Amino acid sequence: MSSYSRETARNRKKRRRRRRRNQVNYKPIILIAVLLLIMIAVVVLVRSCGNHDVGTIDLQKNASAIYIKDSGEIVYGISESFDENVFDEKELEEQIEKEIDQFNQVEASEEDAMSLDTFSVGDGVAEAVFDFATEQDFVSYMTLYNRANDFVKQEDEQKIYEFYMNNVAEYDGDGERVVVSLKNKEKVSLAGTNGTLLIVTGKYDIQVDGEITYISENCKVNEDGIVETSEEGQSFIVFNL
Repeated sequence: MSSYSRETARNRKKRRRRRRRNQVNYKPIILIAVLLLIMIAVVVLVRSCGNHDVGTIDLQKNASAIYIKDSGEIVYGISESFDENVFDEKELEEQIEKEIDQFNQVEASEEDAMSLDTFSVGDGVAEAVFDFATEQDFVSYMTLYNRANDFVKQEDEQKIYEFYMNNVAEYDGDGERVVVSLKNKEKVSLAGTNGTLLIVTGKYDIQVDGEITYISENCKVNEDGIVETSEEGQSFIVFNL
């Protein structure tokens, strides 16, 4: 075979290899990419139709959550189970809207200081997330509307608060209560701290934009920095924004 013929044969083989490469079936690759996009979309859809968020807290069934922003705004979420046989969704939503209107007319520090962020009902659970323009408005709501009063009882001439948020120096309860430093785990008396004091009774998840410095011994802090208060009794949190 002449050199010309051998060269021609090699060129033909190269052209065939190029054609085979160009004919690679990319459909399986495209299909996999499409399926991945669909899976992501489904996850996002399920997430958006599920529990509401309060800050980065995923509001769970029969739970309450508080998110305190460094701007002074507060987000408050609550989830409660109900008996579907005696529950009227429309009636509850109307009651919530009426309560918000009443609060804004009577107690609010500014126009529309309280608003309903989200409300949903499903699977025997009602969830609502509220926005408050200021700490003052949130405290007013929790003490005047969400609670019968701002303390449970009086012991040894000291108030036992069910809900409280104010400067530590203004607290008129037990200043000798032990709290734990998140920085070094040292135990100190509440009176030996400074910052804003938050007291809640019962189970809450609490997030603060600023720095949480002390918590009472019955609290826990999870890996995301969310404080989980005790289901029973009072929980104390000291923080700075």
